[in-house]
Amino acid sequence: MKTQIPINVSLDLEKTFHCGQTFRWHQKNGKWYGVANGVPLILFHDQASGVLHITSNTYEIQGEDLENGIIHYLGLNDSLQSIKGNALKSIEKSYSEFRSIFEQIMDTSLGIRILRQDPWEMLVEYLLSTQSNITTIKKRCECLVRVFPENHVQLGEESFYLFPDVEQMKRLDEGHFRSMQFGYRSGWLKEMINTIDIKVFKALKQSTLEQKLDYLTRFSGVGYKVANCVALFGFSDFRAFPVDVWISRFLNKYFEVTGNSESLMYVGQEIFGEFCGYVQEYIFYYTRTGCG
Repeated sequence: MKTQIPINVSLDLEKTFHCGQTFRWHQKNGKWYGVANGVPLILFHDQASGVLHITSNTYEIQGEDLENGIIHYLGLNDSLQSIKGNALKSIEKSYSEFRSIFEQIMDTSLGIRILRQDPWEMLVEYLLSTQSNITTIKKRCECLVRVFPENHVQLGEESFYLFPDVEQMKRLDEGHFRSMQFGYRSGWLKEMINTIDIKVFKALKQSTLEQKLDYLTRFSGVGYKVANCVALFGFSDFRAFPVDVWISRFLNKYFEVTGNSESLMYVGQEIFGEFCGYVQEYIFYYTRTGCG
């Protein structure tokens, strides 16, 4: 089926899908192909008319009709101006001289949206992301999903693979993961699959950020950077502030602070306020693309 949504807010699919928060979207002939919470999608944003064209094989996404499901998934109800204003108030408390740089960051990265993604998929993918670049992470994710032919879905002429659930992944052993070039992450992944209580994990949605991080960092291989990514991209907790090498360099350059992912998380929260996770994505894109 096909549908259309008029877009009257800032939206940049290329920046959104290339800002490090998702690994299974790709572009071809101006259209975007991916799976959103178990639903294969083809998206085309006509900038001239402001219309988002959607092709799918279903009428709903996670209990919502397709239109509202897409709006939710893409975070189109998030007020970027309110988020920017909130962050500016926080910045001006102690770092008013940073305002002009912040304005530049927001303008450069305008249109990035925090996606509402599946927490389980985020946990697996970010565990596989450690010490790796985005291209490598995408290859690992694609290799993993193709192990499960029962998850194959055809949409027109395009093939998609749904992300495997916990029970499916329990059928694989560490050797399978090593054959997929997951390296030392293979043991971490197998241990997590065997020990996770998926109901308890999904219930983290209602927990505080501190409770989420405490739970997640109990798994081998899940440090504060990965745990914050899962909290932000899987549970939409905007107080999460993932710190990788790009964010670390940025904080050192502009605020002269150094530290590990945990300590710099608190720095990011203090500087940018309650929506620091959103700001983090804008900083990541701005820095990684060579703007800052």
